Amino acid sequence: MDVDAAGGNDLYADGCQAMDVSETGASGGGQLRKVKKGRPMKRSMNARKKKALSKAVSQSEKSSEKLSRSETKILRTKSAKHLYD
Repeated sequence: MDVDAAGGNDLYADGCQAMDVSETGASGGGQLRKVKKGRPMKRSMNARKKKALSKAVSQSEKSSEKLSRSETKILRTKSAKHLYD
């Protein structure tokens, strides 16, 4: 079937073309990749543990510092009372 450009048999004479809806092999590339789902959760869990440990250490340091300040304050007041007695 020989179709001429000037002939009236041409379906796409006005310049429009049908859309290509054929699937290509490159579109399924996301399925070929291996995704490790357990790893990010483990990292986040370790991060939470590290954060909790650092928070506990800082709170224990704060409490020990607070105790030492209160002890020094008690010693100061006792020595001041001893001077006036």
